[in-house]
Amino acid sequence: MDLHYRKNIDVVINRYKEWFKESGEIRHLVNVIPEEWNSYYYDLYIDPKTPKLLSEYNFEDRKELFEYLDFTISDIKKYWDIKLKWNMDDDEVPTHTIKLGYAEQAASIAGVDPIYSDIGQTSYLEPLFKNYRDFDLDSIRFSKESKWSQILKDGIEYLFKKAEGDFFIEARLDASNPSDLAFQFRGSDIFLDFYDNPEEVCKLLEISCDEGIKFIEYFRSLVPKIEGGYPLTWHGGSWTPDEVYAHNGDNVADQVSGEIFEKFLLKNHNKISEYFGGCVFGREAKSLHLWDKIPKIEKIRAWAPRSMEGIYELTGNILGKIIECTGDLPLLLESKNMDRFYQYVEIVKKKGIKAFFIVHCKNKDEAKEVIKTVRQL
Repeated sequence: MDLHYRKNIDVVINRYKEWFKESGEIRHLVNVIPEEWNSYYYDLYIDPKTPKLLSEYNFEDRKELFEYLDFTISDIKKYWDIKLKWNMDDDEVPTHTIKLGYAEQAASIAGVDPIYSDIGQTSYLEPLFKNYRDFDLDSIRFSKESKWSQILKDGIEYLFKKAEGDFFIEARLDASNPSDLAFQFRGSDIFLDFYDNPEEVCKLLEISCDEGIKFIEYFRSLVPKIEGGYPLTWHGGSWTPDEVYAHNGDNVADQVSGEIFEKFLLKNHNKISEYFGGCVFGREAKSLHLWDKIPKIEKIRAWAPRSMEGIYELTGNILGKIIECTGDLPLLLESKNMDRFYQYVEIVKKKGIKAFFIVHCKNKDEAKEVIKTVRQL
């Protein structure tokens, strides 16, 4: 197998295979992120500098959809051109996907249109119902024939035509975890439902889980396996083995107690994780009330406490506390500077934890030093 942007892709994927094995020889992986790179391709939460706002596109018009995707392809190529000049043998897998905001996945299940913000490059749904009495929860069903399923499908197929031989294509999976889907359908009232409507919210979460699984299975059917696993755009581009459900996050969990998480949310995370033979779970570093719940997720393959700038930056002190709660779970660790990276390295060495380092580097010399340090761990 040969890719224009990664000639040694077989070697890179073999490293992932070893890293995911409990007894694999590869203990650590590393992705280098150049400072020049600041794009939608790398991070969903950074506003893409597209020719116009997402709210101004009509994605039902395939010409506009493809024009948007052409722009994102040009963006990823600019990024990988930098990587080629640096000639860095890190573990980043050139991967791209269709991203039309946040709520297009929920829209494909609910059969409604997402609403785009004129302020940020994202989308949301209006709550589908005001009360459970007058709404049939069984009407929430994934259909590959829905308008937004067709838009996503056509976009993925277009990317395949345009990107063959340059980079891999990932199925769109970012928000298909049960809790975030349920939040999209119910809105902020879901936080009251845990107390006022426990039976109904349990059913909503179960339906979201089941329909999310159908969504994942369908869109994965459009994206063939690569070396027995799936490419992933998370953290710039990576790979997971078998059917493992990667990037299983839960924004709702940040805003509920550990007791609510365990009573209402955990069982659905367990269901989806067991269904796919494991998951990579990611949450904000501020979710300290969840740290001791993370090991209870069935078949969790890695834990990504996503760092945040400012007050929520994942400091060494916080990382140490996380490890106390999560034990020897493999970690994905993102550092925005070299000092933080070296801090992570010392903690990982001391604790004996398997780690995947994602490091933002200012120049080629920093990148070389990072890769050398990780390979020698």
